[in-house]
Amino acid sequence: MTSNVGVVIPFYYLSDGFEKDIEALQETIDSTRAYAKRIIVVDDGTKLSSILNAELIRHDVNIGKGATIRTGIEHLLSDSQIEFIVEIDADNDQDPKEVYKFIEVFKKRSSDENYLVIGNRYSAPEMRNPGKYREIIKDLQTSLFSKFGFNIRDSVSGFRGYSRSFANVILQKSESRGFGIATEQIILAYLTDTTLEEIPLGYAKLRKHFTKSYKISEVLEGIIIHREELKQRGFQELVESLGGIKNQIDVKDSPVRISLNGDTFEFTYNNESYTLL
Repeated sequence: MTSNVGVVIPFYYLSDGFEKDIEALQETIDSTRAYAKRIIVVDDGTKLSSILNAELIRHDVNIGKGATIRTGIEHLLSDSQIEFIVEIDADNDQDPKEVYKFIEVFKKRSSDENYLVIGNRYSAPEMRNPGKYREIIKDLQTSLFSKFGFNIRDSVSGFRGYSRSFANVILQKSESRGFGIATEQIILAYLTDTTLEEIPLGYAKLRKHFTKSYKISEVLEGIIIHREELKQRGFQELVESLGGIKNQIDVKDSPVRISLNGDTFEFTYNNESYTLL
């Protein structure tokens, strides 16, 4: 057990395979147990009855992944011995035992530093040929965040870690209630001069089904939620473009078409076109 590491696992499933979801959650906990002082599972309104080898915190109703992550962080930071925090998704789509890779990074740094470490799923063999659409999303992420000085291939990875200092930044400044929390953390890293590092993951499951417009919206939300601060730093045109794109994505059942030409992305939603340089 690592005495200064805490783990947050957000949990929200209401599928027909609920029993399998619980099994995956328990496997995630058991695989992580040896590496963490405390493991916090935050049940976001699914009425999870019990789990083994972890602390269970319940939300009475579903309030979103971002709020769920903050609940877990808040509980871990109440323990003065926790210096580093790792977020892990509950679905076992990554190998929880790879938390040791984050711990190796933590050992080289102080908990008083602001830093964020993201696990890159696209480095895993299963994700090296993810399909054309995922390739475009990956390129979109890389292009967008390079504008903020970061070289990131997997901005929405749910396997990530950070120092106690940056965890406090998330608690104080994060606003996203949903999946935008992932990219919002990157923007907060930019706004607070936080060191960001991406590390390769050795395993990641390639999901067969996902909602295309949802994934794009997830990437954009965390950026435009801090639009005013970004405008003050010279990103007004970029933020306004992204806001227009996201407004179209959020229209239910909007058709999605994306093309990539060099560093230029062309989006078409509801027959309205946007170009992002």
